Amino acid sequence: MDKDYEEYIKEGFLKSIGKLPDYKIILNSAGYYDRGVLTREDILEIKEAIEQYNQRSAEETIEENEPVEEEQEEQLEENTTNKYENENFSPNNIENTLDETEEE
Repeated sequence: MDKDYEEYIKEGFLKSIGKLPDYKIILNSAGYYDRGVLTREDILEIKEAIEQYNQRSAEETIEENEPVEEEQEEQLEENTTNKYENENFSPNNIENTLDETEEE
């Protein structure tokens, strides 16, 4: 098979990573492997590139979500603090209410 054609097809698959769903790249590259256009090494290179892209994407997603989680924790702590700062929910008020209930 023409080496330039093989490189052209392989580069096309490598460039499509992240733009097309993984399964399409895998199925199409397997078809070119079956036709003898791509080699086993080409398929392994494409597979490795997909895995690296997915790992980077997962790490970026985790990093992007960390600040949101921190903000949510801060908001929860603030809401909890505000809740108990309100005189209706203060521990002293609850104790007084319980004492009044027992007296009745």
